[in-house]
Amino acid sequence: MKTTHPTKARIVQRALKIASARGMQGVTIGAVAQAAKVSKSGLFSHFKSKQSMQIEILDAARDLFGANVLAQANTAPEGIARLRAMFEGWLGWARKNGLPGACPFVVAASEVSNLPAPVRRHLIDVQDRWLESLAGQVGVAVRLGELARTVVPRQFTFQLLGIYLAHHWHSLLKTDPDVNARAMAAFEDLIRSGSLRRAAA
Repeated sequence: MKTTHPTKARIVQRALKIASARGMQGVTIGAVAQAAKVSKSGLFSHFKSKQSMQIEILDAARDLFGANVLAQANTAPEGIARLRAMFEGWLGWARKNGLPGACPFVVAASEVSNLPAPVRRHLIDVQDRWLESLAGQVGVAVRLGELARTVVPRQFTFQLLGIYLAHHWHSLLKTDPDVNARAMAAFEDLIRSGSLRRAAA
């Protein structure tokens, strides 16, 4: 079993909060050392490079997401019920779980061209796995007969991502006080569309 030095774990958690608020470009050695109350040399004793720290930030975000979104969603029955729980937990997950800014994955994606190639690949891998999990539940809903056989899981998931990003945008800009309700209404419309196609078949 992998163990993490408590000081290193604390550094990563502080760095994750910075990444949420300022993006990966804001995760400087000085900023992280100050936030974690360690010296720069002490910080380097736990990480080989800034790049390795960025990868561990993504892993910490993935673990936080898994423990607080996926774990809860997995208690729901498979199919539409679990897909709904996954989507609802996804909305605003960063703030709901103690991060001060935006979703670290969305922020990192917005600056992906400035990230080192290994960090970029890791970000894509982490997000692909999440989207595959969503698509998997869409596929289960199709097999259970909850959605039409004509529903394409990858296309359905593409549309879910669009709703999530619209929710994220409005949440950051505070342009719509009903953003949560609108996002869930859009989700239910998508489910209804897939169910109507089933009924018409």
